[in-house]
Amino acid sequence: MSISFQSVSFAYPGNSFPLFEDVTVHFAEGWAGIVGVNGSGKTTLLQLVIGQFKAQTGAIKRTGD
Repeated sequence: MSISFQSVSFAYPGNSFPLFEDVTVHFAEGWAGIVGVNGSGKTTLLQLVIGQFKAQTGAIKRTGD
C-alpha cells in the first residue's frame, strides 16, 4: 500500500495552532516507519491515515489496500 498526503493540515479542537500545516508527502509501498520525538505527531499522523481523524484541509490517498 502507498499513502499520499496532499496539502494536509490538522489541528486538535481548541488549539490555536495546527499540528500539521500544508503537509505534502508520499510514502511508497514498503516504507517501515516514522521516527520523531515524543509529542511530534506520529500517532496523529497514523490516525489521519486510518481515518480516525479528518484533515481540515487537503487529501489523504491510499492505494493498493
